[in-house]
Amino acid sequence: MVKPLENVRVLDISRYMAGPFCGKILVDLGADVIKVEAPWGDEMRYMPPLVGRFSPTFIDLNRGKRGVTLNLKTEKGVEIFRELLRESDVVIENFSVGTMDRLGIGYEEMKKVNPKVILASITGFGQYGPRSESHSFDMIAQAASGYMHLNAVEASQATGKEMPPTLLPEALGDSIPGTYAALSILAALNYRNITGEGMHVDVAQQDVMIYHSLSLPQYMATGITFPESRIKYPFGVYRTFKARDGGIAIAAPTGPVLDRLAALLGKEEIDDGDVEEWVGKRSLVDLMEKLTGNDIPATPIYDLDDVIGDPQSRAREMITEVEHPGFGVIKVTGIPLKSPELDLKVERSAPDLGQHNVEILTGVLGYDPSEIGELKKEGVI
Repeated sequence: MVKPLENVRVLDISRYMAGPFCGKILVDLGADVIKVEAPWGDEMRYMPPLVGRFSPTFIDLNRGKRGVTLNLKTEKGVEIFRELLRESDVVIENFSVGTMDRLGIGYEEMKKVNPKVILASITGFGQYGPRSESHSFDMIAQAASGYMHLNAVEASQATGKEMPPTLLPEALGDSIPGTYAALSILAALNYRNITGEGMHVDVAQQDVMIYHSLSLPQYMATGITFPESRIKYPFGVYRTFKARDGGIAIAAPTGPVLDRLAALLGKEEIDDGDVEEWVGKRSLVDLMEKLTGNDIPATPIYDLDDVIGDPQSRAREMITEVEHPGFGVIKVTGIPLKSPELDLKVERSAPDLGQHNVEILTGVLGYDPSEIGELKKEGVI
C-alpha cells in the first residue's frame, strides 16, 4: 500500500522532545526521516530512566528514523548538511533563535541550496517578539500558557485546599507543539504543491498551547475559567466516582444523556450525590455493563498497566513491539491514523548513534566508503 508521505524526505536535526515528536509523526506517515545528531548524540539518548544504556523515551520519539552523525560546527559538516538538504523536502530544528543563522544554514541560506525546502523551526516563543530569544522546555511552555495555573485551580477545587501551580504529568508542552509542527509541515507541503515555493514554518510552544486552551476564550469573555465554570454552572454529571473495586469516569452532560442516566437510577432528576451513592454499591464490571448498555459514556480509570493490556488499544495496535539493535524487543506506542486504504505500522526502532552513516553518505550522497573513515577521524561524523 502507498504511504501518505513516502515521497517526502525529512532532515530532523532537532533534539529533546518537541522536534523529535514532530519527526515521529512524519515517519509514521511514511516519510524518510533522517535524524541528524552531533557525534556525541541527542541529549534524550541519556534521559533516565535508562534500560541498560538505552532511553525508552528516545526510542519511542525516534522510532523508524535513519540516523547519521554530523558536526555542524565544522565546515565539512555544514557542507555535508547542504548536500543532504539538496536531496530533502523538509528540515525540522528546535535550536534557540539565531543558531541556524550562526551555523550558516539559516532559512535564507537553505533556499539558495534548495529553493523549495520547508524549514520547521520549533522554539519556546517563536522567531520574533520580546521573548523570542528565551530558552524553553515543556515546563516553561506549560507555565507561560496558563496550564500550570489552571491545573492548580482544578486541584484546589478537587481538594478544597489552595494548591500551588503544578506541572501536568505528561510533556504536553512538547508533544502538542510537535504535533502542530507536523500539521504545519503538511500544510506547507500542499502550499508548495500549489505555488512551487517552500516555506519557513515558525512554531512557538507558547503559541500552540494558547491555541489549544479552552479556558482562554471563555475567560476573556466572562472572567471565569473552564474549571470554575464547571462548578458555577454545572452541566449534568461530569466527574469521577469510586466504585467498589476502583475509579470510574462518567460523562452525562445536560440533555438526553443525563436523562438516560436518571432513568437508569430510577429517578426523574439526579445530582452528583445520587450517582455517587449508586456507583459506590457496584463493581466496575456491573457499572460498565449498565452504563454503556444505556449509551452513557463511561470508562474505568486506567493506570498504565490497564492501558497496555486494554483489549481496545490492543485491537487497534496502539501498543506494539519493535526490535531494537542491542536492546531486543521493546513495546512502543502505535500509530493513531487508521484507514482501510492504509497499512501503517512501526517498522523500525530508533537508530543507534550514527547507525546509518555509511548507508546515507554512500546511498544518498554518493560518497566513497573510503572517505567515511576520514570524516570520522576529522570529527565530522
